Amino acid sequence: QIHCNSCIWLLENLFKFNENIKKNKVNFLKRELSLSFDSSQTSLKEIFQLLASLGYTPKVNLANTEDKKRIKNKRLYYQLGISGFCFGNIMLLSFPEYFSSPETLDADLKNLFGYLNLGLSIPVLVFSAVDYLKSAWSAIKAKVINIDIPISLGIVTIFIVSSIEILTQSGSGYFDSLSGLIFFLLLGRVFQDKTYSQLSFERDYKSYFPIATTKIEGTHETSIPINKLKPGDHVLLRNEDLIPADSILISNKAYIDYSFVTGEAEKIEKIAGDSLFAGGKNLGSSIKVTIKKEPSQSYLIKLWEEKIQTLKTNDNLSSLSNTISKYFTIAIVCIALMAGLYWLTIDIAKAIKAFTSVLIIACPCALALTIPFTLGNTMRIFAKHGFFVKNIQVIENMTSINHIIFDKTGTLTTSSEGQIKFEGDSLNDYEKILVYSTLKNSSHPLSKKICSFIDSKTIKAAQFKEIQGKGVIAEIDKNTIKAGSWIFLDVPRPKSNLSSVHISINGENKGFYTIQNKYRKGLQSLVKSLNRFDKTILSGDSDSEKQNLTQLFSKKSTILFNQTPFDKLEYIENIKKKKNSKVMMLGDGLNDSGALEASLIGIAVTEDTGFFTPASDVIMNAKELTNLDKYISASHTSKNLVFIGFGISLLYNIIGLSFAIQGTLSPIISAILMPISSISIVVFSSIATNWKLKNFNSHR
Repeated sequence: QIHCNSCIWLLENLFKFNENIKKNKVNFLKRELSLSFDSSQTSLKEIFQLLASLGYTPKVNLANTEDKKRIKNKRLYYQLGISGFCFGNIMLLSFPEYFSSPETLDADLKNLFGYLNLGLSIPVLVFSAVDYLKSAWSAIKAKVINIDIPISLGIVTIFIVSSIEILTQSGSGYFDSLSGLIFFLLLGRVFQDKTYSQLSFERDYKSYFPIATTKIEGTHETSIPINKLKPGDHVLLRNEDLIPADSILISNKAYIDYSFVTGEAEKIEKIAGDSLFAGGKNLGSSIKVTIKKEPSQSYLIKLWEEKIQTLKTNDNLSSLSNTISKYFTIAIVCIALMAGLYWLTIDIAKAIKAFTSVLIIACPCALALTIPFTLGNTMRIFAKHGFFVKNIQVIENMTSINHIIFDKTGTLTTSSEGQIKFEGDSLNDYEKILVYSTLKNSSHPLSKKICSFIDSKTIKAAQFKEIQGKGVIAEIDKNTIKAGSWIFLDVPRPKSNLSSVHISINGENKGFYTIQNKYRKGLQSLVKSLNRFDKTILSGDSDSEKQNLTQLFSKKSTILFNQTPFDKLEYIENIKKKKNSKVMMLGDGLNDSGALEASLIGIAVTEDTGFFTPASDVIMNAKELTNLDKYISASHTSKNLVFIGFGISLLYNIIGLSFAIQGTLSPIISAILMPISSISIVVFSSIATNWKLKNFNSHR
C-alpha cells in the first residue's frame, strides 16, 4: 500500500503512535518496512493492528526472502477483473444515452438502464475501490494526509452525484466514468508494480557484495564468497570477523559480540557445540565453526544498511521531496474545490468533471520514485565496479564533502606487497611458530604481511586480545607473546624509518619486523584529481614516510603520525566543529572504525573481501581507490538527474492541471495519465543514469 512520500513519512514515524517502537525504516522499492520494538511492552500483534488501522496491513509470507519471484497479488487482479467487467457493461448500457437525443430515448428504458448502472457500480465501489477508500479513511483518522485522500474524494463525489441523478431521475449519472476511473487506476497499479519489480530486480547489487570467508579443507585455507558456503563446511574466523551464517562452534571456547545484530555490546561466552548466529562477531583468538544453515548474504547486508548512524545526516533531497509532498495534497484539494465552485455556476457537468479530474490527475508519487530509482540505479552501477554503498543517502552525502582524510597503512599502501625483514636476535623455529600463531588471529594488514613472510604451522592460542592502534597479546603453549608498536611494548624507538612490528616473548624483547611500505599504483593521479578538496593523512605509524607523503601530497595537506584510534576520532570531531567540514574518511576499517563512523562518509578500503566493516558507509575494493574522484563526480551527476526528475514531475502536474481545471479532461483520461507519469519517471531515472554513467566503465 506504499504509494508516495506521505506513506513513507507515516510509516517511519510509527513511534508517534506507539512509543515502544524504537526504530523503523521503509524500503520504498521493495514495499518493505523494517522495525524494532520493545517486546516486553508491546506485542507483534499490536504492531500489526496499528499498521492495519493506518491502512498498511502487513502481508504475512513465510516464503524464502531470497526468492526473486514476486508473489502475485491475486486480490488486485480480482479487483481489476470486477471493475473491468462492470465498466464494459455500464458502457454497453449507456450506448442508447450516447447515440440518442433525450427526446427520442424512452423514459422507462432510460431509468431501467440507470438503475442497472447504479447496481453495477456498487461492486466497483465496495470491492474494487475499497483499498483507496480504506487508506484515505485511515489517514484521516490518524490526522495525516496521503495521496489516496484526493482520489477517494473524487470517487465518492462521482458516486454520490450519479446516484442522486439516477434516484431523482434528473440525469443519467457518471457511472461509466466512475467504473472506468477505477479500472484504469487499478490497471495503472498493475503496470507500476511490474515496472518497479523488474527494475528493482536488476538493481539487486547484493550479488556483487564483497562478503567472503575462510573455508578450511584439511590443512588448506581458501577465501570464498559466503554464498558458496554449504551446510557442513568448516570455516575459520579471526578476531573481529563476522559469523557469515548460523553455525556450530568446533573450538573449545569463543567470545561472541552480537552488537551488530542487537545494538547492545556484550561479550557472550560460548563453548564447543554451542550454536552461533549470523551477524555475531568473534572476539579473541581464531575459532573454527561448522556451517549449520545456508548462508544469507542479504541478512548481513540488511543489518549493515539499517545500522543507526545518528551522526550522519545530510537529508537535503529527501527533505525537499518530503516538504513538497507534505503540502502537495492539500494544494490539490484546494485547486479542485476552486475549479469545481467556478464551473458550478456555469455547467454542473463541467464542475464535476473539473473537480474529479484535478483530484485524479495530480500525483506526487513521481516525487517519491525519483530519488530511490535514480540513486538506487547509481548504487547498482557502483557495486559492479567494487564500490559498495550502504544506502542511497550515502550517494547524496558524497556530493557535499569538502575534506578527505586518509589512513596510511592498508589504505594508501598495499598489504599484499612490500619487503619484510626481521631485525634483532634470530628467532628459532619454535619462536617463529609462536609469533605466527599470534599474528594469525589478527586481521590487521601488517599482521597478514608478517604471517605470509613467516608461513609456519599454528598452535592454538589459549587467550588472545587485540588492542586497536597498539598491538596484540596472546597466551600460547604457556608463553606470553606481545606484538605491536614500540610504545606498546615499551622498548626503545627503532632508528629505522620503516614501519615496524615489535615482538616480545615472555617479557623478553626479541626485536622487530620492518615493513617497506609500497604505495598503491596511480596514487599520484588520485591526489591530483582531488585538488579541490582539503586533504589530511592520519597515520598510526611513525613519521618514517613523511618525506614520501610530502612529495605525493601538496604542502597545504596536513600529515600527522603516531595517531591512535582516539586521536583520529578527536581530529575529525574538531575539524567538523571548527571548519564545519563535511568529512570523507578512508581507512582499513580496523583501527579506524570510530573515525569512519564519525565522518559524514566512512569508506573502508579492503583488499581482503572477507573483512566486513559495519562502521563504514562504503566498502571499496582497494583497486578502485585511484578512481575515487570518478565516484564523487558520478554522485553529483546522479543528484542533478534527481532534480531533473523533480522538474519533469512538476511539469507534468502543471500541464495536467491546466487541462483539468478547464473541465476538458474526463476522469477516465486522468486515471490513465496518472500511472503513466509515475512509470515515465521510473523509466527516465533508469535510462538517464545508465546513459550519463555509460562512460563509467572506461576507467576499468
